[in-house]
Formats: sequence, C-alpha cells, structure tokens
Amino acid sequence: MSPHNTFAINVNTECPEANREVVTHEVERIEGVGESENRLFKGFWTCLPIDIRFILDDKSAPHWKARIFSEDAILISIQAWPCSHLNDRDQFANHVGPNVVEALDDAHHDCAGDAADVKEARKWKHLFLKFPEGQSLSSKVVNKDAGEDEKLKLELIPVKAMHKGLQTACTSLFAAWKVARTDIKARKKGKLEQKSDKSDAALLLEQLGAGFNGMKIEQTAAFVVVHPTRLQLTISSC
Repeated sequence: MSPHNTFAINVNTECPEANREVVTHEVERIEGVGESENRLFKGFWTCLPIDIRFILDDKSAPHWKARIFSEDAILISIQAWPCSHLNDRDQFANHVGPNVVEALDDAHHDCAGDAADVKEARKWKHLFLKFPEGQSLSSKVVNKDAGEDEKLKLELIPVKAMHKGLQTACTSLFAAWKVARTDIKARKKGKLEQKSDKSDAALLLEQLGAGFNGMKIEQTAAFVVVHPTRLQLTISSC
C-alpha cells in the first residue's frame, strides 16, 4: 500500500450511498457459524460494482478482498483501474476527442514503463472503512473461513438491467461482503428448547422408548421379617 492509492472512509451508517466507492447498509439477522451457530447478528452489508472481465483475465488473483483491520475498521482491496480504461481504448476513441485518447495512451505507457513492483502496486486501491467509535466488528462469527486475518466472505451478485428503452438487457455484477457487530448482543435462532428436569434414569428410559411397548412387567412384593437382633428386608417375586 502507498499513500496515493490508500483512502480512509468514515462510514456514514445512516446514508448507505454516502461512502465513496461503496454502498453500506445496516442489516439484521446475519446467521452465525461455528460456535456462534443458531445466533443472529446485526451488522453491515457493503457492496460495489465490479467488472467480470478481471476475473476472466486472471482466475487466480483475489481481485476484491476484505478483512477486519481493527475493531471498528474494515480494509477492502479492489482493482484500482476500471477495466475499460485499460482495455477499451479504441472504443473510447470512437466517442471522445484526440486529446482524451492521448491521455489514455500516456497513462498506458507510464504503467508499462514502471518497475514490476510499482506496476503491481498501481493495480490496487485500498479502502479503510472506519465505522463509528464503540462498534466491534467480527467476520469469524459469520464466516467459517475467516481465519486469523478475519477475512470477509466475498459474494458476487449479478443484476440484469432491463428497460423498454434498451434494445438488449445489460448485466451488472457487484462484489459484496457481510460483517457482524459483536458489541450488540446476538439474537438466538429457532424455537426455545426447554431445559429438562428429568433424572438421568428417566431420560435413558425415554431413549429406550418403543422397546418397552407391550412388554409385560413382573410385579414384586416386599415382605418384612422381624428378627430379635436385626430387621431384614426380603424381596420375593409374585
């Protein structure tokens, strides 16, 4: 990361659209995983539009990724260049003046002339999403693959735009992530299970269950025999 491609965003949780490149919504009932299974968390859902061509060009690179950076901040790393600015120069040339095309060409030549590490760094943009103070964010309670870095689980959401004014449908793709708040108590999911006050023997008998249906139970009687020096209890079957 370098200063020219790293940006801090103080997340406005009341206005989802007021957060630079991303849109962040407050959501409820995010399902927990692992030790937090059957719990429902409050948290945030963040998304931004992406270009599918980045994935098709390189299927191994993590083009959009997010993780917990600190207790109240998320770090999102995304593609810095719009794919069209890198690959659609000739299509731009059909609609803009020569000076604009020259600007695109100059940028391409500058990138091509950079050292490999600088070129790689320029591919990425890093966004620090700083949430209001006092909020504690967690990924591991809602993402089983969060790991030590507390990675957020990536979602890809295709949206097909159809309109009577369009000759063909246009499909947009969004990257999105959920994060949970742990400073707010999670709700428990599902029907409340009543705790049993039955003894271990009673519970074991219930587990045996149907095996006792129709079984004849032999009754026993107890007789007390009095002895001059001791009391003896004798059990005999009827």
